[in-house]
Amino acid sequence: MIILKNGNKTARDFGFSSAIRTLEKGLKDIETPDVIIANDFLNGREGIKLKKKTGKLLIASIHLSHPEKEEEQALMKECDGVIVYSKAMKDFIKKIYPNLSVPIEVVQLGIDTDLWKCNETPREDFLLFVGRTKDQNKNFLEIMWKAIKEKIPLKVAGDLDYAEIPGVNVKYLSQKELMKWYQKAKLHILPSTFEPFGLVTLEAMACGCPVAV
Repeated sequence: MIILKNGNKTARDFGFSSAIRTLEKGLKDIETPDVIIANDFLNGREGIKLKKKTGKLLIASIHLSHPEKEEEQALMKECDGVIVYSKAMKDFIKKIYPNLSVPIEVVQLGIDTDLWKCNETPREDFLLFVGRTKDQNKNFLEIMWKAIKEKIPLKVAGDLDYAEIPGVNVKYLSQKELMKWYQKAKLHILPSTFEPFGLVTLEAMACGCPVAV
């Protein structure tokens, strides 16, 4: 169970208000959870409250650690276990929380290979970027300007912030179109300086697309 509080300022700041309302409606039908899973720091305090109310185990699910956040510090202090999605993140958690006494388990994520799959489509001469373009960690702007300078076709599946910039050679894709572009792209690029688990890289590889990270 993932608990998100509608009044959580942090969650609102990250744009999750709609998801919070949906989850809260579902929670009304659950009297007592079997286990409480707090997804990152965003709902850590609510998970702690529910643990104290129900006496159930609280598991912290950490995709990307934010040790500077008070919410995460409180969650890591009160949780009964931690789930991460790569060995690298497990090692990182152990480093920044050296006194953590609860177990840390790696649960490897996967994708639907019935959806993301190879075919015999010939590769075309373009690079493919999939992800949030506003996230500075993604290094999208640097890649975009380099592609313009070198006249390299770059197709982007993401938000539309840069769609109107003159000279930007960007193609924005719907979710339904994404698989065929994985199947056509010469190279999928993931230029992030830090990435907790790159599901888009798995999708690209499942479609037979070479990747550069």
